[in-house]
Amino acid sequence: MLRTVYFFTRFGLHLISTLHTSYKFNKLGKEGKLEEQKTFLDESAKAWGQYLVERTGSTIHVQGKDNIPDGPCLIISNHQSNFDIPILAGYLDKPLGFIAKKELGKVPIMSTWMKRVKCVFIDRQNPRQAIKALGEATNFLKEGHTLVIFPEGTRSKSAKMGEFKKGSLRIAEKSGVPIVPVTISGSYKIYEGNGSRVRPAEVNVIVGEPIYINQLTDEEKDQLLDNLRQQFQHNLDALQ
Repeated sequence: MLRTVYFFTRFGLHLISTLHTSYKFNKLGKEGKLEEQKTFLDESAKAWGQYLVERTGSTIHVQGKDNIPDGPCLIISNHQSNFDIPILAGYLDKPLGFIAKKELGKVPIMSTWMKRVKCVFIDRQNPRQAIKALGEATNFLKEGHTLVIFPEGTRSKSAKMGEFKKGSLRIAEKSGVPIVPVTISGSYKIYEGNGSRVRPAEVNVIVGEPIYINQLTDEEKDQLLDNLRQQFQHNLDALQ
């Protein structure tokens, strides 16, 4: 319990401290130092992710980081925990935006930073808004940004995976960017698997080889989502 109180206290204080970081970000923009502003934003997002994970006492192991291409890509990941976002932001060494649930777009301060790194907020209960959000995500990818999507659409809160939503691959095909599969194993043990108490955990992240969807046949495209899910399951089974 003490670790949980400690974590959320540090989380709140850190969130407030980003107001100063926001001031510097805006100042660089007003001065026209856009490259410096972008670098500052990327470094701040990475530091935020690492800070949150470190406050839990957890250890992150990443395999296959070299598989991430230099240019924009769509990272597809299974989703075990709320900590998946800071884990990926902090430890993949790649500036990332996330396709996230609409509720995160209402969190004060944090939602501002999420918009700055090109996160897209989606309401899966509103088909019209969801289509609009996926169009926005496609444009961000075309502009050179890398995004993360969780095709389960929600956290599993366990070692199990939910079903993958079919629409999750369409933005990769429309934007022409490669897909990079990323398996996360053990993140639920930090919080969701402990009755909503924060505890240290060993988390493994496996980055797979990029998939260039526009080079696949129609049959391969039809099978891709199932094949990706099997790949994730194989990795999860191997890490148990």
